[in-house]
Amino acid sequence: MPGDGNGAYKTHEYRDLLAEIGHSPAESRAKIEKAFQQLFTGTVRKSGSTLRTGANANGPLAYVTDWQTTTLAPRA
Repeated sequence: MPGDGNGAYKTHEYRDLLAEIGHSPAESRAKIEKAFQQLFTGTVRKSGSTLRTGANANGPLAYVTDWQTTTLAPRA
């Protein structure tokens, strides 16, 4: 079984992979924001991949769906 290792979780040193391949901080931020917007906003069928399901004490709840293998049509 894997242990805690010496990775970023343990060291609190997180690599900036976008910077490592040459992106400026502004370009990195724009890419992250675009991905977030695509995944978590808008209509699910058009661009999003999450369905909001309510909230609890920690905030909004949602689940990620896979439209290739999931249908929302009622089954007989």
